[in-house]
Amino acid sequence: MQWFERIPLVTPLRGAVIYVICGFVWIGASDQLLFVITPSARTLTILQTIKGSAFVVSSGGLIYIIAKAQYLQLEQLTDRIRTEIQHVSILHRILRHNLRNQASIIDGHLSEITPHVPDAEQESIREMETALERLVDLSDKMSRLNNELSGGDVARATFDLGACIGDAADAARPQYPDARIETDLPEEEMPVVGPRAFEWVLDELLENAVVHNDKQTPQVSVSAAESADGKHATVRVSDNGPGMPPVERRLALDEPETPLEHSEGAGLWVTRLLVTLSGGAFDIRSGDTPGTTIEITLPTPDAA
Repeated sequence: MQWFERIPLVTPLRGAVIYVICGFVWIGASDQLLFVITPSARTLTILQTIKGSAFVVSSGGLIYIIAKAQYLQLEQLTDRIRTEIQHVSILHRILRHNLRNQASIIDGHLSEITPHVPDAEQESIREMETALERLVDLSDKMSRLNNELSGGDVARATFDLGACIGDAADAARPQYPDARIETDLPEEEMPVVGPRAFEWVLDELLENAVVHNDKQTPQVSVSAAESADGKHATVRVSDNGPGMPPVERRLALDEPETPLEHSEGAGLWVTRLLVTLSGGAFDIRSGDTPGTTIEITLPTPDAA
């Protein structure tokens, strides 16, 4: 263990309190001692000057040692974090590469054996194919999120919220032909500041609203409105589904899961992360009626 590791980290408030207390104790005690042992006023003045200079020098040296120790500790911690991030990045690339390769092999074998599987067992084949698609999709999402978070921050951009929502809805309708996706958007432009990948955010919300809907015709409505003060705009994505399970809600809002419950998806979690790290707000609202409403609030350029 190096010398600076033996010095505990001190918060600024605690350091200031300790310095003030020690300073008052030193001044009071040393002044009383000098008054007792020094009969001459001139000598007392000289000794007080020397005492004050000694206090300034010693306290400055002590502050330097503490600050240097904390700087070295933080530098050491930063190096460890940087190394861990590098290791995680390498492991992520290895895992993603091998996962996709093995998924391709499994998919190929499933395609070969599917024609030879009895009709009664075809449902099992479809479930395996679905599980495989979800696994590859999750890997792709994590890879894309890793790219968006490169450098430890989310890339932000200014864009027209209404146009972005309209494009996402137009792209989703052919993808989900059985669903009814409606939009309620302002006619004028609504510039906001948010994640550069906001179209991905909308894609995830629309997918979640349709795929997890138990109705024969899933209904999804997307609206956008600017606040009265013009400082932010709110996007609402509502569906007529069964509502969000508690475990999915906890994951989306970054609340801890219980040991017996684990989410199977990460779309809403990715959405919340991109929105909040770019300066926006994310919330889930469930009323008395079936369905779920996701609210995203983004600042306007003047308020960002």
